[in-house]
Amino acid sequence: MHVPEPSGSRFSTHSDSLEDLVTKSIPLATRQKADWAVKLFESWKTWLKLQPNSNLELDALDSDLKEMNETDLDKIIGMFVQQVRKRNGELYPGKTLYELVVSLQKHLEINQRHLSLIDRSDFPSIYYALDVSMKNSAKSGIGLTTKQAEPITSEQENELWEKGVLGLQNPQSLQNALFFMVGMHFALRGGKSHRELTIDNFSIKCDQQGNKFLLYVEGVSKTRQGGLKDIKVTEHTTRGNGKLREMPGVDFPKVREIMPTRRFSKRVVFEASG
Repeated sequence: MHVPEPSGSRFSTHSDSLEDLVTKSIPLATRQKADWAVKLFESWKTWLKLQPNSNLELDALDSDLKEMNETDLDKIIGMFVQQVRKRNGELYPGKTLYELVVSLQKHLEINQRHLSLIDRSDFPSIYYALDVSMKNSAKSGIGLTTKQAEPITSEQENELWEKGVLGLQNPQSLQNALFFMVGMHFALRGGKSHRELTIDNFSIKCDQQGNKFLLYVEGVSKTRQGGLKDIKVTEHTTRGNGKLREMPGVDFPKVREIMPTRRFSKRVVFEASG
């Protein structure tokens, strides 16, 4: 039973188990990728058991991944890397195969087994299976080109403003403008970085010539979580590149007054512009 802490106490009675602490220390996206890799691995093991010519002992296949000895890990994961395919039977890109092995390694780490599955001396079968499989994918032309969005031209940007897709006309157009400008000037990693923005990530500064510019200071992110590994890492800052587009009617101090620590939203930003 949880005992309420006395009012004003400088200590907390709460403490997590080691398993919970390890889980909380790993980003959610990383844990989800590890879960995906394990699910695919277990699906492959089920398929392999049904194959008449399987040359692996069933006892090894019946073992849980986190409890396999290193010899079985090397043999079984090495075979998995060679045989795994997409749902349509196509080869995975080499990078995906690499991420599969790394994600299986992360699953082991979560369960207190700290191994380097791509170490050639400790896990030669995994190492060479991954190396050859990645090369085979490359030879087949798989994963050689990275899909990349075309940059938005100045003409296209102006059209977005003229048509009201970006602007101050309504909450949606204002949020679109905010998303677009933050992405363009500060190149955030992805949707999660945008969703977790607060007004405290930004401040208006002046350069030596007296010109105002917007400064972005990174908060907690996937690559900077504020833990022991980041104790010597300095916070990432980015100065808005180029001349920031004027947005008449948006009162920055008013935005800060409305939401000193709240995340951006259509309602909050539109409220500051009205």
